[in-house]
Amino acid sequence: MLGLGCILIVFSLSIVLYFMIKTAPLLIRKAWDGTNWAKLTLTTIVINCIKSLFYLLSNFYVLYYSIYGLTAIIGLTVTPFFFAFHMFDVLVRFPLLQSVLQSIWIPRKPLLLTFLLYLLMNYVFSLAGYYFFYEEYHGYCSSTWMCFLTAIDKAFKVDGGIGGFLTANSKIFVEFRKALMYF
Repeated sequence: MLGLGCILIVFSLSIVLYFMIKTAPLLIRKAWDGTNWAKLTLTTIVINCIKSLFYLLSNFYVLYYSIYGLTAIIGLTVTPFFFAFHMFDVLVRFPLLQSVLQSIWIPRKPLLLTFLLYLLMNYVFSLAGYYFFYEEYHGYCSSTWMCFLTAIDKAFKVDGGIGGFLTANSKIFVEFRKALMYF
């Protein structure tokens, strides 16, 4: 693992270095445009350096590749979990995947409101579950918060969601199934 981590650091930092050599001078030049070189003062130099840093840090790719190199180092020194960041490189390399992300990002407000509506409806269902079907949860509903978390957890399961969870654990359902066997 150590050898592969070192190889990843070398490649990642070489990508970062190549990108910075290619891009940073253009962004810095943009910050220094319009500077009167004849009347250059210490204040002008400091302001232009701050503008240069702002232009560098406001560029998505500069931030991305800086984090790219940093996560390679942190992945080797702290935990390999940080190597997972490098998988996001697929999103940067393929424009089609960027379009997929934009299809979620552009209508983010309606999507967020839909998600909030889902949480509200789930909370109402959890309150009803807590007050009326407390026994049916079999220990998964010790508080309204736990009922809410259980309802969220079981909502999109393959086995029928929260309804499948409740009927599978229900005494009424077990007795109904026994009655069907004798029928």
